[in-house]
Amino acid sequence: MLFPDKNIQGIYSNPKLVTNKMRGAYSAIYDMQPLTENQKLALKQTVTIVENTVKRIQQFYDGPWKVYREAAEKVNLTPFKNYKPLKLE
Repeated sequence: MLFPDKNIQGIYSNPKLVTNKMRGAYSAIYDMQPLTENQKLALKQTVTIVENTVKRIQQFYDGPWKVYREAAEKVNLTPFKNYKPLKLE
């Protein structure tokens, strides 16, 4: 819902992406004319999509990410290895 598919080549605009929905809402808001009923409906739908997206992201951080982070912090990994001092003999 946030990022376009990486396998798409050329110019492609997915109307289901949150950013594309927001772009449409942005242009409606900054139009100098009063909003039409369709624009008002599009704005309402955009707000709902953004709210749902934020909820889904928060659910990820509260669920799978939290579990992963706690497990990773318990492991206490380091990318470094200790070596014996070098000596010339």
